[in-house]
Amino acid sequence: MANIQLPAGTTVNLENVPLHQFYHISLHPATPVVIVAVYTLVVQILNSTRSKKLSRIEARRQDLKLGNVLSENSSNTQRGQNGPWMTAIVVLHNLVLAAFSYWCATNYTTAFFQTVREEGMGCAYCDTNHTIWNNMFKFNYLFYLSKYYELIDTFIILAKGKY
Repeated sequence: MANIQLPAGTTVNLENVPLHQFYHISLHPATPVVIVAVYTLVVQILNSTRSKKLSRIEARRQDLKLGNVLSENSSNTQRGQNGPWMTAIVVLHNLVLAAFSYWCATNYTTAFFQTVREEGMGCAYCDTNHTIWNNMFKFNYLFYLSKYYELIDTFIILAKGKY
């Protein structure tokens, strides 16, 4: 696999970036193609092997068409049951994503305003000195990797029976 070069003007030492060992493979053009193909295949297999339970939305639609009032505890629909472990996993997953997004946003904002103070608004928007790029490289890269982690959302949805 060919080595991906860091963009011109980058002064970041890749060794100081968390998960740097995945840098070259994660930015290789084949990586997203392979991940999408595997992802699609797994979702199709999981959906084809599941029993045909109705999602909450579809169950509600069908009950409304029949004139029934659907209560949350109604036993006349084929909904998946979510136990406390699934709820804990979903809550933990969402908390991790929210905390990570907050951490990135805080660091982006800090770097931007620091550049505005030190080099001016024009340099902050155009990043002519590569200041923001170099200060934010770690966060940009980790944010990019987090998009792969977010694929787990689909598997959580499938595990809960809401497809």
